Amino acid sequence: PLLRFAHRFSSLMPSRSLIWCLENGVHNSGLLRFWPDPETVPLEFLPAGGTLVVFLSYRFWHEVVPAKRQRLSLTGWFRRR
Repeated sequence: PLLRFAHRFSSLMPSRSLIWCLENGVHNSGLLRFWPDPETVPLEFLPAGGTLVVFLSYRFWHEVVPAKRQRLSLTGWFRRR
């Protein structure tokens, strides 16, 4: 993990919108990618309305794919000292 974020133990990402994710057959992203092993292809999770993703951010390389249009997002962390 990146040292500047080493205090982040786990991450929380709520997904509220059912409509925002897919419009006219095009996904607007917000896709969450995990690399359980840096040598492998990432696992990908599409945001689903009414869900909460919680994961151990210190254990996995991860990213959120940039959105193709404006959106509001909320992310939280549990931190260690």
